[in-house]
Amino acid sequence: MERSATALEQGDWHAYFDARIQELPPEVQQEFIAGNDPVVAAAIVRTSLLQPSGFVMPVVPTLAYWADGEIFASRNAKIAEAFPLDWTVIEGSHSDGFVMAEAVARIVAPFVDAAVNA
Repeated sequence: MERSATALEQGDWHAYFDARIQELPPEVQQEFIAGNDPVVAAAIVRTSLLQPSGFVMPVVPTLAYWADGEIFASRNAKIAEAFPLDWTVIEGSHSDGFVMAEAVARIVAPFVDAAVNA
């Protein structure tokens, strides 16, 4: 994970994909590169190096969501279960879950409304 994060911080997508345990098809790699900032991706990789006890407990209502087809879906669920937060999964998608505006809005809007009106 450290090698992956370092490669991303240097903008070296090739080294990042070489350092991964799970091999991704070239078309998925290209989709990932096109839709992600390497510095942000490096920060996300670095967070996975932390144990759940290393995270700060949220002090405000927090909602986590991800797509059920993401490669980290099972890991996300385990991490989310360790924290006092709400979480849900967007069904029928993979890494495109964050651009599925209508599906995300159906999940996020009621959460935000409830938090604002609490």
